[in-house]
Amino acid sequence: MAKAIFRAEAEPTTSPTRHTCRAVSVTASWPASHPGSEATGPRAYVGTAITRAGWVRYEHDALGRITLRQKTRLSRRPDTWRYSWDVEDRLTAVTTPDGTRWRYRYDPLGRRTAKQRLGDDGLTVVEETRFTWDDATLCEQTTTSPSLPRPVVLTWDHQGTRPMAQHERIIAADTDPSTTDERFFAIATDLIGAPAELVDESGNLAWRSRTTLWGTTAWGKTNTAYTPLRFPGQYHDPETGLHYNLNRHYDPETARYLTPDPLGLTPAPNAFTYVHNPHSSSDPLGLAPCPRGGWEKKADFSSQKVMSKKFHAHGDDFLDAKGNLNGANLKRFEESMRSHMTADGTKIHRFDYRGQGQAVGFINPATQKMVMLHADGKFWSAWKLGDKQFKDIIDKGFLW
Repeated sequence: MAKAIFRAEAEPTTSPTRHTCRAVSVTASWPASHPGSEATGPRAYVGTAITRAGWVRYEHDALGRITLRQKTRLSRRPDTWRYSWDVEDRLTAVTTPDGTRWRYRYDPLGRRTAKQRLGDDGLTVVEETRFTWDDATLCEQTTTSPSLPRPVVLTWDHQGTRPMAQHERIIAADTDPSTTDERFFAIATDLIGAPAELVDESGNLAWRSRTTLWGTTAWGKTNTAYTPLRFPGQYHDPETGLHYNLNRHYDPETARYLTPDPLGLTPAPNAFTYVHNPHSSSDPLGLAPCPRGGWEKKADFSSQKVMSKKFHAHGDDFLDAKGNLNGANLKRFEESMRSHMTADGTKIHRFDYRGQGQAVGFINPATQKMVMLHADGKFWSAWKLGDKQFKDIIDKGFLW
């Protein structure tokens, strides 16, 4: 599905060496009939933290997290959302413009397990959606609400990060897991794997995405079905207009995350940015990368101990004739790895490495060779991945 770019403008920071990572948009526009039109127009920043987008203003806490989003309305009070965060930068609660309070729950791995709409007392749960995961992939949700006669279950089948099918079921009763009604839809995706259409079992078009460049979605008048899935790894929350993106929350109106990169400033000086081109790239884990060139400059191969160890173990994966361990061959090893990092076919993936921390992997899918750095740029390892290792990094976001 083609998406039109109406206009995109950006300005670099004063440091020319950081232009590719720190560029921020200075204005945005899309049709006024589309949702989120209040955020069109000029944008203002303090550093890289956004303070205004059109008629929308933002407030941040001392850690750079957005705590308030307020849309100016003509002839009435502004619409205000207030956000609460925990020490892990996870969104724990939101108060919407009508005073409704939502609460969000997470498991020890940081995956969201439930979202709950609370009653007037701020404690009673009156609506709840529970989420089920397959590693880092959302595979099912179950929603109970006073507006629904029975719990509604949505189940998704994925191929990697690309959703392939959506199955809807209405549960008959708490004591009876059988279903009273169900629908199946094939999901047609765009080039990066975002849902573009839902097609029912009869081949009829049930839902079609109408979205801006950065993901703000409008409801189609002829749609008879719906999916909350958005860009790969993203889930749309109607109560906030945000997209839950595993490690962070994404705002499609500003094309930015609400919290800084959990890896800090090392990956990119602009810690709030999404991918630079959503037509060709995605960020399933909420850890949008800095371009390869920026990371290559941060790479630190100065540890002779680590270099010598990895030369012995994996030098043959990067050198045609490894030779003996000496200064000249270690230099050849480093040069080969740097060339691999900036090669056209190399992709950047961030993942958890055996519970030892976040790793930045430079992987060529054709050869499955990887150069792996710590989050601070220090060389960690390099080798040719096995098929299962490659699949775990790409599909699951970790390597054990």
